Amino acid sequence: MRSYTLLLVAFSLSLFITSCTYDVGIDTIDKYNVDIGSFTLLSESLEMLPYLDKIGVVFMDSLANELVLTIQESQVILTNGTLFHYDVYEPGDTVRYGYRSQYKSFHLRNDSLDLSFTISLAARPYYSDPTSSYVADVTSILRNVSGVPYSLVQVFYHVLNQRTWPEVFLSAENIGFLAIFNKNFDDVLLTEYFGSKPMVYFNYDVGIVSFTDHTDKQWRFDRFQ
Repeated sequence: MRSYTLLLVAFSLSLFITSCTYDVGIDTIDKYNVDIGSFTLLSESLEMLPYLDKIGVVFMDSLANELVLTIQESQVILTNGTLFHYDVYEPGDTVRYGYRSQYKSFHLRNDSLDLSFTISLAARPYYSDPTSSYVADVTSILRNVSGVPYSLVQVFYHVLNQRTWPEVFLSAENIGFLAIFNKNFDDVLLTEYFGSKPMVYFNYDVGIVSFTDHTDKQWRFDRFQ
């Protein structure tokens, strides 16, 4: 007999944290719960994050109105994660690959507009073949849904450093040069397959280059504080 407690975590690959009990022997529990180890971020990946040691970022709209987002930087922490694979040993089974992952995040917010972003970098295992040998450093951006408490949507996903992943999938496209409101940006990345809105452009020089807010107004990066 099984009992499940399931918490959905926003991530482009739909990671889950779960608690399960079985009326079966220890050997069967070990078979279906596999520990693939801990994954550490590369220092050079961390150094590419443009928000390090910043306290705020200023955006501008087409009429030169300014919007300030404060930046809250977290320490590098070790988080627990689980990847689920089905029909691994026999039809109908579920194998849970548990791991620990180093994770660093930055929270950008403007409370008056009910606007916030969480930009993170994490060392991730390879979903298709979860083993201790495969790891990549991945940048993600989550954005809040205005008026819905604790609700987030993923708007950006990019494999910053492929490291030992056999191949890269779902990563943001480098669209190159981008000009917005009389300012030019190079090496701009865009993740279009998460939907056309809200649109978020990103590069590793300034972070979020441009985005549309909850009213569809476009803002573009102006300067750090």
